[in-house]
Amino acid sequence: MRAGDKTAPAAHDTFFERTPIVEFSAEVVTLATAIRASKGLKTPDALQAARALSLGAACTFITGDTGFACVPGLNVRIISVASGAALPE
Repeated sequence: MRAGDKTAPAAHDTFFERTPIVEFSAEVVTLATAIRASKGLKTPDALQAARALSLGAACTFITGDTGFACVPGLNVRIISVASGAALPE
């Protein structure tokens, strides 16, 4: 949007309309606290990682942030945001 791309908001809306909302249990918050303390991730990142871990090995965490690679057991797929690579539908 900063670059004047008028299609970006619609693309984000479409993505989030298809994305389910998941709740955090007390166990997820406790795990996030441990991840934050041991790996130094910021609280929002630790919460996302903990929730993904709680979903099991079938969950793939897709991000452009290489910091998530430090979380043991997290199935992380790092994408290159700079390349403009799009995720498959």
